[in-house]
Amino acid sequence: MHIAIVEDDAAASAQAVALLKQYVQTHEQTISWLTYPSAEAFLFALPDQAFDLLLLDIRLAGQDGVTLAKTIRQRDANIAIAFLSNYEQYVFDGYDVDALAYIMKPLTLDKLTGLLTKAMARVQPEALMLNLHGTLERIYLYDIRYVEASGHYLTIHTQTADLTLKDTLDHLQTQLIGTNFVRVHRAFVVNLNFVSSLEATDLTLNDGTDIPVARSKRSALRDQLLQHYRTLNQEERPHS
Repeated sequence: MHIAIVEDDAAASAQAVALLKQYVQTHEQTISWLTYPSAEAFLFALPDQAFDLLLLDIRLAGQDGVTLAKTIRQRDANIAIAFLSNYEQYVFDGYDVDALAYIMKPLTLDKLTGLLTKAMARVQPEALMLNLHGTLERIYLYDIRYVEASGHYLTIHTQTADLTLKDTLDHLQTQLIGTNFVRVHRAFVVNLNFVSSLEATDLTLNDGTDIPVARSKRSALRDQLLQHYRTLNQEERPHS
């Protein structure tokens, strides 16, 4: 992971670097960083750098952090952005740029660890290694809409393709524990991120696909959907 720290307070910038060094000493992860004293300095260097995470002070001399974040968002919709600030009143500006976090100063090792954990998950999405006709292929979980069982075979329906392999739904499900996937029927596992609606006997995905829901699973599925989208709503808000 490559991090940019944009901070005009030399002491705060040095503190962030010191905390990153502490983090690296206790975690088996490759992390690098560069520091910039202003938005202008960062933008000047940007064409020659590719960052996974931007750690931005809100109140920079010259162009402020929010304006800088909006400029970056116009170029890159995926890069993780986190704000550092002494001022709570700017927290809602994070919504406009899909901020990963809004951290109140001072930055601490606990706060930094939480931020990097979230950023790592965003940079390195979870995936399955599946044997597809003799070839091992990495399939990212975020790309899987649902999985359908038929006899001794599974069809994994991604956003762009249907992939068939010899396996059981019970076995595959053990690899999906703790994820957004839910068994809704003896022959179907769905990714809750793609569910559009839940009816009496089936659910509908956002592309219009209807999937049957077992009667015994309807009540629990309704609760899981509600909890899932409550969690998403909370995670999408900037954090203090």
